[in-house]
Amino acid sequence: MAKFWGKVRDIVSSVAPTVATALGGPLGGIAATAIRAALGVDTDDQAMEALATDPQAVLKLRLAEVEFQKFLTDAEIRL
Repeated sequence: MAKFWGKVRDIVSSVAPTVATALGGPLGGIAATAIRAALGVDTDDQAMEALATDPQAVLKLRLAEVEFQKFLTDAEIRL
């Protein structure tokens, strides 16, 4: 699974850099959940499919980035 999310991190890094950074650390599970939720999917395979085919994936990831930054701020977590 780490290899899978490494690929996703590469894709996501330009649109949602905070989420992408979190994927590689102890908040990886939370970041992965944020990505799946933003894309409206339940599994890793569905997330990759959505990233490849959903024309609104970039917008959804950008919104996930904003929400994730708010979560970090509210929880007083610094990456």
